[in-house]
Amino acid sequence: KAAKETLEKIDQNFSGYLFTNLALGAGTIYRSQFENGDWKTAKINDGDVNNKVGGEYTGYTSTIDGRDKDHEEWVGYDLGRSKEFTRLTVYPSAAGTGYAYGMPRHFIIQASDDGAAWRTVNDTYSRESGNEFPLSGYGAYNFTLEEENGGAVNARYVRLFAQNLRPKATDANYYYLQLTEMEVYNAVPQTLAEAKTAVEQALERLVVSNGTTEEDVLAAAGKVVSNVAIAVGVEDFKKT
Repeated sequence: KAAKETLEKIDQNFSGYLFTNLALGAGTIYRSQFENGDWKTAKINDGDVNNKVGGEYTGYTSTIDGRDKDHEEWVGYDLGRSKEFTRLTVYPSAAGTGYAYGMPRHFIIQASDDGAAWRTVNDTYSRESGNEFPLSGYGAYNFTLEEENGGAVNARYVRLFAQNLRPKATDANYYYLQLTEMEVYNAVPQTLAEAKTAVEQALERLVVSNGTTEEDVLAAAGKVVSNVAIAVGVEDFKKT
């Protein structure tokens, strides 16, 4: 079971080992926020997916005002300039029960060139689709992003727009948007040279934060798949 869970985490976190997280250092934008000693908006893109306080994975949280009713919230990034990207990876906050109540039931992912006019680039779990994101445990959840023509997204701004929040059973069933980390990737390098550069940057960021066996395994696995990508070339690696 432990080996299976480790392999699943390797798959979930694969983007983080191979590609550059465009969200690192980006400006954070949001509909609302709340901060105290445990919850800080800056945590959402600090590169630390293990922001744990008192048994709960913390990070960004929406306001405590109006939390007694379901409502819309959103959080995202100003990337500074227009950039190409194809994937959003979300680590929703999870409390002592292990359930990620911070992840909305229904949401869309949107992109914008000016921060005012938004277009939807993923609507898999939109309210209109009828698909509800299942209540799950803590971990990385990957969402493919694409323009209407099916190509990679090219935009300066990106956000996760929560249409329906999930009541937090561990906190009086209040409604929040709570994310520990949210990453943005262009997960398809176009050339082997670009892939090699992305791999080198990723390896530089591989830091074993707490020395646990699982972390060591994940780091080693990341290096292995990265080296394989370089050895076989991008196109062949995509087929594996």
